[in-house]
Amino acid sequence: MLVHGRGLVPTFPFSPPRPKRPRPPLLAYSWHTALLGSIWCLGLMFVINWIISLVFLAAHLMMVLYISHAAAKKDWGDAVSGLMFQQVAG
Repeated sequence: MLVHGRGLVPTFPFSPPRPKRPRPPLLAYSWHTALLGSIWCLGLMFVINWIISLVFLAAHLMMVLYISHAAAKKDWGDAVSGLMFQQVAG
């Protein structure tokens, strides 16, 4: 449930007005339904077993904080310097 609910979080800001796909768009999809699904999954977790839900949410929070703190700080440069290098080298 936590994985599914967390998987819906990145879709909140994306609500394309008209997706350019060959198939017809999902009429009921928007960031509202993604948010509702995420809240529903978290709610079901607590209804099923609230103690285990708290343990998993705490573990999830600790992992997110650890990964964000221990992430490698690497400067990948910017697009302008890459484009200039490509034009000079090529």
